[in-house]
Amino acid sequence: MREMEMTKRHSSARTMVLFACISVLIIGLFACDDRKDGSSAHSGKLRLSLTADTTSLKKGVNSNLTKAVSDEFQKFLTVEDYQIRIVTDKDTVKSYDRFDKMPSEIELPEGAYTIVASKGNDLPAAFENPYFEGSTAFTVKDGMSTRLDMTCTLGNARVTVESTDDFNKVYTDYNVDLKTALMDTVFRIKKKDEVRPAYLQVVTEGTDTNITVYVKKAGDTDSTAVHVQTPLKLERRQNVRLILKLSDGNQGVGLDVMLDDELTYLPVDTKIPEYMYKPMGDAELRPIHFEDGDEKETRPGSYDSNAIVHFNMQGGVSSLVIKITKDNEDPDIFDITTTEGAAVAAAKNFKWSKTDDPEKAVTDPVTEKWMEGYIFLGTAINSLEAPLAVDETYLYKFEFSGKDATGKEHESNNLTYNIIMQNASAPIIIEKGSLPLSIVEGDELSDEVEYVLEASGLIDKDVTSLTINEQAYNLSTDATTLKDSYGINTRFDSEAKAVITFTKSFSAMLTAPDAGSKDYKFVVTLKDKNGKEKFLEKVISVYAPVFTFDTNEGAAFAKRVVLHGTIQKGDPKKLNFICNGTVANISDIVLDDQTYQAVLTGLEPNSSYTLLAKYNNKDNRKSQAVTVTTEEANTFVPNAGFEEWSIAPDANGSILEGAPEPSGLGKSPNDPPGRFWEIWQPWTGEDTKGWNTNNAYTTQDGGFSISSWMRYIATSAVIKEAGKDGSAALIRTVGWGSGSTAALTSGNMGTVKNCTPGELYLDMDVKDTRFGKDIISRPTALSFDYKYVRKNKDTFIAKLTAWNQNGDVITNTVLEEGLATPTETWSNQKLVVNYSVSSGLMKAERIRISFISGTSTSKDDLLIYPSGANLTRGEYVGSQLYIDNVELIYE
Repeated sequence: MREMEMTKRHSSARTMVLFACISVLIIGLFACDDRKDGSSAHSGKLRLSLTADTTSLKKGVNSNLTKAVSDEFQKFLTVEDYQIRIVTDKDTVKSYDRFDKMPSEIELPEGAYTIVASKGNDLPAAFENPYFEGSTAFTVKDGMSTRLDMTCTLGNARVTVESTDDFNKVYTDYNVDLKTALMDTVFRIKKKDEVRPAYLQVVTEGTDTNITVYVKKAGDTDSTAVHVQTPLKLERRQNVRLILKLSDGNQGVGLDVMLDDELTYLPVDTKIPEYMYKPMGDAELRPIHFEDGDEKETRPGSYDSNAIVHFNMQGGVSSLVIKITKDNEDPDIFDITTTEGAAVAAAKNFKWSKTDDPEKAVTDPVTEKWMEGYIFLGTAINSLEAPLAVDETYLYKFEFSGKDATGKEHESNNLTYNIIMQNASAPIIIEKGSLPLSIVEGDELSDEVEYVLEASGLIDKDVTSLTINEQAYNLSTDATTLKDSYGINTRFDSEAKAVITFTKSFSAMLTAPDAGSKDYKFVVTLKDKNGKEKFLEKVISVYAPVFTFDTNEGAAFAKRVVLHGTIQKGDPKKLNFICNGTVANISDIVLDDQTYQAVLTGLEPNSSYTLLAKYNNKDNRKSQAVTVTTEEANTFVPNAGFEEWSIAPDANGSILEGAPEPSGLGKSPNDPPGRFWEIWQPWTGEDTKGWNTNNAYTTQDGGFSISSWMRYIATSAVIKEAGKDGSAALIRTVGWGSGSTAALTSGNMGTVKNCTPGELYLDMDVKDTRFGKDIISRPTALSFDYKYVRKNKDTFIAKLTAWNQNGDVITNTVLEEGLATPTETWSNQKLVVNYSVSSGLMKAERIRISFISGTSTSKDDLLIYPSGANLTRGEYVGSQLYIDNVELIYE
């Protein structure tokens, strides 16, 4: 293990001390004053020795981990890259990104401090995410040197899940959910395929952890939840093994926990413990295959609508009541969460299940452990008593209500379903499914719809018919016509039963006028041989599709065309786009409100294309054709590789990178000294001009007065640097301005008057209010290579802006913050340019590309300081963005 230790410097003689004091005083006249930059006249020094210990809290399973045997903790034994912070009770005094970059000795004003060293990310919960930390408080006294020996240890808790062989024979799958107050959501370990250790954030005094285990046996659809009844307190440095095993109770699930080298049994139960209760939403009942308040007519044995009541109560079920009222008689009321109520419901042929599969239905009472389930009504309805009189009916009113088990009195909504039970001898028409009230021409039904005609008095085939808009079709003799003309199938299963089937394609065969709608009236007439009749009437309104095709020249890019318009009636997915007489292959159509958009790709630049839109590919439902010409693929970006650089001449005409010596010190402004700063320019001549910078701004305070020739007064924010290939642009956040100073000692910050992010932008004429460079085509993306070094959470900006000939912005696309990530190696990034249909998709006349080193203007985010009492080339530098190989993409 490498150990880095600061060493104290010693003065050798009183004369040396006197000489040093005089030197500091003289230098301070030209550079900075320790009293002006906030340093204290009373100070001491700090030396730090740092080590790391990977053993666990109680010297358990991890006690023998070393570099050689543990890849998991190996990198944490190396302390050179630990981050260091020195803080007071109010603020961070000093910080270092790496321990090996920290001075061997630090001077601090008198006072109380805490030093913190850390490595890794302290996240609420994550896999393979160790976080090591060490901290200690110390006091600095005037003239004294303080030595600290600090050890960093695991700052979070390591958690793994395992199970015994016997447990795995019974349960084929399981998940473990962990939740602490530090997490926004539950953290799940899917043990079936998860072998990585999880690391949980833990506070110093320990953090309570809620644990729920979900187990599933072979063949089971649902998992059973088992809850740890008391939260488990986890501490830092702990190695936690959760061991699932078989147990006599609680669904056969037991849980041991090994905290380092101590084994503890955690009590579990399928009951939700009180500490895990959270505010629940209202208990909910939802109808399936019927609507709340619906009325359905049927007869015994003929109901086949598969009506289901779905209940959802995340706090568990306390009561689930069914109430049945026949006409004006006293209702039957029973609660299927009780043994007595479940028995009554079962006798009436109700069944229920945790899934929507009736084959898995049960009649046992619903318990508070149920959070979701389904009540099946079909068999119960078919078992209702029917009247004896020929013309008599019974009205059965079904009502459903419930309450959850949280003890918070969360009551469900009520559902009602009315059944009209006909006498068995009366003709009846039973609906299976429902026809829509309206459609757009070309729409298909989502499912087939059937009408079952039953007559115990036998069907009179001469009269029984389907009438469509006053045209009667006999179900027996006109079956072929109904199928061919309307997609309606008819059949007779017996003399007492006929079936009319409206196929999915039925509705697509109905046509609308050129505009507006047309009503189709369907009347089913059922007559038995006793003269009894039954009628059913349905009306469907068929609307003409209403859409526009608004594609114009502005929608044509170099290699693509944005097809767009509005659709007031119809399905945008039924739109077909014709390109030069051929149906175009469009992968996706996006709808935003009533505006649709699709992209036709694979086109040639500077070529003409004739386009139109059709609905359902029908010639009578098409738009006017438009002809557009694609743009040229103009990929030229001047000095895209940043190989061409120059330096603006100084007052003496010099284009050197700063003066070789501080000549002219003390001379008058009429006799200027050489400067130690320069204004970099990303061009060498007119043929390479295009890019500009804010260097003139950050060097404006440079001049000929004392100190104004130093780099921390005036420095270029954008400079030439080694690139991925050849040269690159280094865009820096810099400190500058008249009155800036260097500190007396190295590693400290003096006075910084201004802190400005550097900017590199494609735009030479900054006084032109339109901005940008002339362009003849719009790119679809901007590609560039970059590196980025930052302090704290600064983030760089990459932006592309384009204007039309009227000076209106047609796009202002900025790289998403999540993509502007730090990297010390060259990476390629692509900025996809957005052109909004709502803005008109207009041609571009000018374009501006901009790269900015960061958003922070705080001197706390500066990375580099001038060396102590620096009078020459010292500068303040913060975030650094390297840019190379800028390219416009046309796809």
